[in-house]
Amino acid sequence: EQFCINYCNEKLQQLFIELTLKTEQDEYVAEGIKWEPIEYFNNKVICELIDAKRKGIVATLDEESIRPGDKSDEKWLENMSKTIGKHDHLVVANGPRDKVLPRNAFMLKHYAGDVTYTVDGFMDKNTDTLFKDLGQLMFESKNAVLKSCFPEGDKKTWKGAAKRPKTAGRMFVESMDTMIALLNTKVPSYVRCIKPNHTRSVHKIEPDLMKHQVQYLGLVENVRVRRAGYCFRETYKDFLWRYRILSDKTYPKWPGSDKAGCIEIFNALGIRNTNYELGKTKIFVKHPHIVFRIEEERDDKLDEIATKLQLAWRHHLVAKSIFGWFDGIRKSFKPVLTLDGRKPVYGFAPGKVKWPKANTQLKTSAAFLKKVYGGWWASKMVGPLPEKKKLLMRLQFSGHNLFAKKAGFAIKTSKMGTINHCGVDLLDPGGAGALAFATEFGKIVFACPAVKISKHRKPSDRIVVMTAKAVYRTDKWKVKTGRYGSLSDIASVTVTGEADGVVVLHGQEEGSDVVLNVGTTDCNLVYAFVAHMVLNAKNGGHTLKVTVLPKGKPLMVNNSGKPGPKGEKELRFMKDPAEVRGTRWKPGSKSFEYF
Repeated sequence: EQFCINYCNEKLQQLFIELTLKTEQDEYVAEGIKWEPIEYFNNKVICELIDAKRKGIVATLDEESIRPGDKSDEKWLENMSKTIGKHDHLVVANGPRDKVLPRNAFMLKHYAGDVTYTVDGFMDKNTDTLFKDLGQLMFESKNAVLKSCFPEGDKKTWKGAAKRPKTAGRMFVESMDTMIALLNTKVPSYVRCIKPNHTRSVHKIEPDLMKHQVQYLGLVENVRVRRAGYCFRETYKDFLWRYRILSDKTYPKWPGSDKAGCIEIFNALGIRNTNYELGKTKIFVKHPHIVFRIEEERDDKLDEIATKLQLAWRHHLVAKSIFGWFDGIRKSFKPVLTLDGRKPVYGFAPGKVKWPKANTQLKTSAAFLKKVYGGWWASKMVGPLPEKKKLLMRLQFSGHNLFAKKAGFAIKTSKMGTINHCGVDLLDPGGAGALAFATEFGKIVFACPAVKISKHRKPSDRIVVMTAKAVYRTDKWKVKTGRYGSLSDIASVTVTGEADGVVVLHGQEEGSDVVLNVGTTDCNLVYAFVAHMVLNAKNGGHTLKVTVLPKGKPLMVNNSGKPGPKGEKELRFMKDPAEVRGTRWKPGSKSFEYF
């Protein structure tokens, strides 16, 4: 049994040598790599001494087992000594006077040390075979575990059943060959364990024992090969295929040879040629950190490529969504493309256009295009109109946006189409006053009679005249100091939500409010007046804020000349019970009466 165990260790050590020492050095030589051979002990000779088919220890044992006549362990040892006794790793007694070994023993010089074996019982154990009928009996058992232990009982595998059954030694040798063949198909990693002492004590090391193990395990030679050798090797084709993405010249296509492509990859990474060797079919890298760097560079490049692929795919999805949406727009606007551009009608009104449904990414674009289409459609509709008609439309749109919630507002009755409104001509017979005003202050864009309410609640008749830049409160077309103001000096305008004609102009400075009643006649001019102010202020680059108070909310003014809440006063409004149209100031009650 110990002989078989030691033989198994010899076979495993031989496999270790083949994979870690011999094969690696042979590969360097075959690839033409400059290499200084490292000497090591190859125990193949010991394995062959044991399992050689004709002149091996097991072969001589088998021969003695099947020989007719008297057989004994001593006779086998004698015959083996004559056949292979002169082998360098086998020691047998040289005659009766040799006291080195007992007469019934031999010694094998194993890789791990010399071992002496006594031959007593070798013959019996070697021929201890199981007869076929017994193996067949066990194989036919209904117990699956028992059946699996005797595969030789299967009749289907009885090839050469008439031959003599194999000996125990020969079956063990064949089982070792099968095991080694299986291990050769794997890529084993080795962990060598060193026994520090024989007493299993902690913190105790026996140097001689340690040295002996390091020596017979071949660790020194293995470390020397590893340190002098190359940690990485790969064929040019496989190396180029895996790392071609690391160079712009080799990716996506390399027209040259695989070897030249590998060199180009190292050049692209800035790795010197002293860090690698070029063999006949493979490339060798000496230091692990170079391999780690190449792998890290590859991982980074793969992340970059994956990001580009994600970007391209998302771009495709977005483009698909956008183009599909625009296809819907083209379909909806197909009739517009067939219209004659010389005609004043262009397409559909923005409110009647059926826009395709926009997803989240297209909501901003859809809103922008709707706005663009609305502006385009409006420009096409308004473009052919005369300037006076355009001005009227702008005023009407402005009035609609400002006073949709103010009581009594109507486009038809807002009087936005003329410059002089509701009785102003009667105040200037012949137009001499208006002509003199226009000569001095500029073109009149709006004029109407009004009543100004002072800080002392006293009414004054005025003619409100508006130019493109300012508003004037004239006294029969005459302008006095402090009775006019630039449109840019007006911060905001406030009107009530009722049907009155009162408007409050808030100046940039607190306490400078102006209260005007422009609804003194049966036509309420507050809509036209404010719409003209907003439009002219906009043309001058100034945005005028207009506030329409909710019904019931008091209108506060500060025309006292003093800043702060103390100067504010409330304007009171009453509905005329006689239902007379217009807005009038009642001095007695100091309030406005309207209908």
